[in-house]
Amino acid sequence: MFYLGRQFSTLNDPVQIAQWNKRWHYAKPFRISLRLITIAWGLGYLLEVIARVIAAYTLPPMTAIAIAPILTYGMLALLMGGTISYSGAMRRKYAAQIAQYESAADTGAPPVMPPTR
Repeated sequence: MFYLGRQFSTLNDPVQIAQWNKRWHYAKPFRISLRLITIAWGLGYLLEVIARVIAAYTLPPMTAIAIAPILTYGMLALLMGGTISYSGAMRRKYAAQIAQYESAADTGAPPVMPPTR
């Protein structure tokens, strides 16, 4: 999710890509958030697979085939919406802290990262 998020968030702007990469090194909340997003996507698609297997074994074949796109696009919409919502909330919550880490990175000082909750 690090690379996918970077692609969508920076739009291939070299300055923004450098900032994104610095956040990974200097901002623990950023790393935690990306890891949680990655776990959520993995679990979401695991649930979709389970739902498809259950549908394949319990529903008539045409019904299982008919609901497959609903499962796929429904899970995609749920995961995208959740990711956008969570990312925005974390960005607002830790904006000052991440700015502090980035300014420390610009000066070459070692990051001082307080524990996060």
